[in-house]
Amino acid sequence: MASGSGFPAALLALTLALALLAPPAAADGDAPFTVIIRASGPVPGNASIEHNISILWINTDDTENVTHRILLDADGDGVFNGSADIISGELQAECEKDENGTLLDEECSVTFKLKFNGTLTNGTFAYQDRLSSGTTHYGNITVATHAHGEEGEGTAHAHDDSHPHDEEPAQAEPERPGWLLWVAGLSAGGAALLALMLRQGSGS
Repeated sequence: MASGSGFPAALLALTLALALLAPPAAADGDAPFTVIIRASGPVPGNASIEHNISILWINTDDTENVTHRILLDADGDGVFNGSADIISGELQAECEKDENGTLLDEECSVTFKLKFNGTLTNGTFAYQDRLSSGTTHYGNITVATHAHGEEGEGTAHAHDDSHPHDEEPAQAEPERPGWLLWVAGLSAGGAALLALMLRQGSGS
């Protein structure tokens, strides 16, 4: 009967091994890239992101009576306040809220978020950080288009045709099945070991 006492320890060891060897969960690929707005300008001033990712500008400049505005040259014509360009509202250093956390001024904003997809992709986009004091800082957002074909139709530019859209999906998931089969095998072994332990326990 002394040999039966080794089963719980073996089962615990197997459970720990499965927890350590299982592949990690994938992270959310749509988390925004944060740019901090300071009195001296945006940090980082130049950012590189992938297609379909958002930039979140956060104003931390608490200079009295100074607000910031982000002006993105969306059409690349060198003009930052044209009809095709994107302009944020006035970004405050902080917005007053009541005791329930509700904004006292619904127009007040500390942040500006912009998603780079559609026409805002596959290129470098210049922007200005304009202060109400008259100062202007400059920055650039470089967007790299994914080579994968699944999102290409709605957002592709003319020069995206060089990507082999119909060849890449065949190579999409090379290694996952091996991992899953290996982990499934270990799980099956653990289940068999648990069943054997329970059978021996009920027989004693």
